[in-house]
Amino acid sequence: MARERVRRGTGSGTGDAWRVIVLNEHHNTFEGVAFALAQTIPGVDYARGMALANRIHTTGQAIVWSGHREAAELYPQALHQARHVLGGACDV
Repeated sequence: MARERVRRGTGSGTGDAWRVIVLNEHHNTFEGVAFALAQTIPGVDYARGMALANRIHTTGQAIVWSGHREAAELYPQALHQARHVLGGACDV
């Protein structure tokens, strides 16, 4: 699974959305990443997951979700758990 990171705001209290960014790594298939995203991120189906996997592969990263801090902190952990279920393999 690609590495995940949460971009944290400056703490200025402006209420900006938090972003979950998935970084490219060469350990999982496009299909595995798409499946993990579809199972974890609200509003992402398998087709959208494939599009995000392609963006991650071609640009090195993709914002896969943005919103409230509490949820943004949970999604990377859920993606890591999905990675352990999927195991490692090919290329994204």
